[in-house]
Amino acid sequence: LLLGGKGTGKTAFYQALRVDSFFKNLLKRAQKEKNKYKIINAISLPNESNKQRKFIDIAARFPQSEIKDDEYFYRRFWEVFIWNTIRCEDQYTGFKSTSGLEVRAIHDDNATAEYIKRYISDGDLFTIIEKELYEIDEYLNKNDLNLMILFDQLDKIAKPNLWSKAVAPLIRYCQTHNFSKIQPKLFVRSDLFKKLGNLTNKQSLESQAIDLEWGRDELFAFFFKVIFSHTRKEFIEYSETAGIIHKGKLKEVK
Repeated sequence: LLLGGKGTGKTAFYQALRVDSFFKNLLKRAQKEKNKYKIINAISLPNESNKQRKFIDIAARFPQSEIKDDEYFYRRFWEVFIWNTIRCEDQYTGFKSTSGLEVRAIHDDNATAEYIKRYISDGDLFTIIEKELYEIDEYLNKNDLNLMILFDQLDKIAKPNLWSKAVAPLIRYCQTHNFSKIQPKLFVRSDLFKKLGNLTNKQSLESQAIDLEWGRDELFAFFFKVIFSHTRKEFIEYSETAGIIHKGKLKEVK
């Protein structure tokens, strides 16, 4: 989980991860330069073309009154969604499927809804999907390849009033799956995360998340570095003559 309030840069970070130079720099800082990664954006952004859009409005396409068991339906929905997202990128990952199952681009239309519903409701087809997810993970493991699946713009798929029903099962699935190389990353608004019901050990989960919001000390440090980078000489001279900073601290700054 990557948590942050509205406007804290979640989507900017989400986009930046697809920039090769930025991602390589992250790997360098994390001392994981030897690790191989592929990155897939599971949900498209508003400025992407219609051909690239990958989302479906579940409130509009799946009548809530027809869903008898929310946990059952939405867990299966996300498993199918993740499987379909990965399979749509077979050329990118190099995986060669033998299941014969239909794969199609996700669009916000009834044809996509019927396609997903068929896989959710048919036990035999869903079993094949689960099996193939493990086959994909095994393929990635053999090729020493990590597949990061990024989820931003989740409110396009589920409006905030449906998050406890629809998004909580996605978080639970990402917590409990047994994949080693399929790695979902969820960019979630912290205010919506706090309102989520149907999640046990939410505090523990939050403590393990990456917080994208800046604290007071981080903000001060950032602005100090901006000012200091432009006025290093003047700052040091003034600090020494005015005696406003302890000599030990000033030595640290230098």
